[in-house]
Amino acid sequence: MTQAKGAQWTASRDMLVTGLGWFSVGLGLVEFLAPRRVAEPLGMSDRATLVQTYGLREMIAGLGILLSRKPTTWLWARAAGDILDMAALAPRMGSSNRSVQKANNLAALTVAVIGVLDVYSAMKAR
Repeated sequence: MTQAKGAQWTASRDMLVTGLGWFSVGLGLVEFLAPRRVAEPLGMSDRATLVQTYGLREMIAGLGILLSRKPTTWLWARAAGDILDMAALAPRMGSSNRSVQKANNLAALTVAVIGVLDVYSAMKAR
């Protein structure tokens, strides 16, 4: 790999990693400060405390990514969090309530896409 290609990769990786860090902080703030507003459309009104805990996890991972010189561990933490998010969403993906089902399916798709970006970034950040 030439020096120019390596420098180009570092710049693009850093942009993606930084974006994931800020996304994590923002999502975490929303989940932590307004857990019921996040949980309700997903049919998880009884799980607001869990959503708030997940928000705290997101903020910690995001800050770890943004403040770390080598964010690999924090990116893997985000990827593990994506698995937890999917596990929380899965039971309601087949809900008889169409709006809950649609919200969960959309949330699951979003988590899956972000999860791929998390794993990709963690693998490249080694």
